[in-house]
Amino acid sequence: MWYQKFDSYIRQLGYHRFDSDPCMYTRKLADEYRIFLILYVDDILIEGRNQVEIRKLKRSLHDKLAIKELRQARHILGIRIERNWKTKTLRLS
Repeated sequence: MWYQKFDSYIRQLGYHRFDSDPCMYTRKLADEYRIFLILYVDDILIEGRNQVEIRKLKRSLHDKLAIKELRQARHILGIRIERNWKTKTLRLS
């Protein structure tokens, strides 16, 4: 039931679900960048370059679905996430 509510709401916000994975969504922004949202059980990973739009999305999700923000993801599905803020790169291993 929660997933149905989430799916309906995130689509209302303009996100499109991937055909290949029903727990992965994306939205193309006006600045040609995209926001990616990955849902895994009860975790949501949001990635993108436009931090203003990401903050708006987080506020919307928090208000509608009562989610809470934890911390920056370091692992998901056994994949280690490494960020280099100086070079603005993301490495998955």
